[in-house]
Amino acid sequence: MAESLGLNPATVSRALDPDKSHLVAEATRLRVIRAAEEVGYTPDPAAASTRRRRSSTVGILVPDLANEAIVNVLRAVGDVLERNDLTALIAESADSPERSRRTLERCRARRVEAIISLAATEADAELMASLARTIPTVLAIRTLDSVKLPTVCCDDVRGAALVADHLADLGHTRLIQLMGPPEAATFRNRARGFETAASLRGIMPAPTLFAAHATAAEGRRLGEQLFSGPRDQLPTAVFAHNDPMALGLIEAARVAGLRVPHDLSVVGYNDTTMARDFSLPLTTVRYPAQDVGTQAGILAVSLIQGGAAPKKPFIFPPQLVVRESTARPRSR
Repeated sequence: MAESLGLNPATVSRALDPDKSHLVAEATRLRVIRAAEEVGYTPDPAAASTRRRRSSTVGILVPDLANEAIVNVLRAVGDVLERNDLTALIAESADSPERSRRTLERCRARRVEAIISLAATEADAELMASLARTIPTVLAIRTLDSVKLPTVCCDDVRGAALVADHLADLGHTRLIQLMGPPEAATFRNRARGFETAASLRGIMPAPTLFAAHATAAEGRRLGEQLFSGPRDQLPTAVFAHNDPMALGLIEAARVAGLRVPHDLSVVGYNDTTMARDFSLPLTTVRYPAQDVGTQAGILAVSLIQGGAAPKKPFIFPPQLVVRESTARPRSR
């Protein structure tokens, strides 16, 4: 193409490179582009990024793409990246340490410009600390206790405390939690916030039930386990650490012949669509997904551009949303 246009190959290359086209006279640039279109030439982004040592991509690790709250945060991150001409490479960890490790190593090999993890657990801490030495790395939703990295999250301790206070205000004293996998800081924080707030109200919750995965199926399983005991010893209120588990528990209660909220009050967390549209609208905690995702994206872009890492995490407040799944306990 350069020979037919009577131009130096380097001039043609610069004219077709968005980062260098300003170095070429406008008339020459347009001649090159028209000639390229005539022969069907399209630039190779991968080759260009290798030359520039930039990939224009950000690796994003998520725990569960079926989780609406996670997806809402992911969409907000994606909007920020798109506005900054960055492409998200998204992978699901399924809370598997080995899968997380492979994904993060692949991100490093692909020379992503930043990593945003929505799925961090303490099992990932050492690798993430290593990555952060050379790649801008941001934690969103889940925090890490053992490694200090730029972090954006919700105040889950406060969110769970709102639940405990709401149930105590209704008159419930027999409480229990369905806790998500304790490897995730979100669920540890929710458990801590709930227990602390309950104890301040003079309430000692029953021993926590632990879910292997934060899913509706696990909510049903734990509900069946809970309702297999004597009815007069059942709690009057349950706090499930997310909405799917809460709805799974409600289904188990229905099968066991219990009515919500007449026999049992139930609270979830995240305020997903299913919580609002369920036949019995669910009392839950609204997660600030838009705020968390947007700030995580902004922070990643800032770090890519050479900005300083913040000294403190960005923590956004949750909000209790009271609906029809909670009521005053009836006497037994």
